[in-house]
Amino acid sequence: MNIFDYHDHRSFEQFHTELQSVFEFLRYATDKKALADKLKKHKENYRTLSSQAKVLLTKIADIKEIPNVTKERFKKGDFDMCKAFKDMKEEGKIEGKIEGRAQEIVELGQEFGLSESKILERLEIKLNLSKESASEYLNMYAGQAV
Repeated sequence: MNIFDYHDHRSFEQFHTELQSVFEFLRYATDKKALADKLKKHKENYRTLSSQAKVLLTKIADIKEIPNVTKERFKKGDFDMCKAFKDMKEEGKIEGKIEGRAQEIVELGQEFGLSESKILERLEIKLNLSKESASEYLNMYAGQAV
C-alpha cells in the first residue's frame, strides 16, 4: 500500500501546478488502463512537465531508463514524457513476445529431447539473444515443460 491508497477522495485538480500531474501519475501507476486514460486526457500537462518533475517521476516510479533516450538526457529530464511512456509500453510488448517465444523454445526443446546446449543455441539464434540472456530463459522455463 502507498499513501495514495488513503486519499480522502478529493480531486487532484486542487493542485494547480505540475504537482497535479505528478500526483495523478503516482495515484494511477499501478492501474495501467487508468494511467493510460489520464495520460491521454492530460497529454499536454505531461508533455510540458519541467525537467525536475520528469526526473522526480522517474525516481519515484523507479524508471531506470527510457528507450531511445540517452543516459545524459534521462538524468537531465530532457525527454517528452508522453513519448517516453509510449516507448516503454512498446518495449514491454516486445519483451513479452520474446519471453513467450523463449518459453515455447525451451518447452519444445525439452519435449523433443534436445540437450541444454542445443536449446541454448536455438534461443540465441531464433531470438537473437546473448548467451547470458538465453541461459536466464532456459533456467526460468526449464522445469515448466509438461
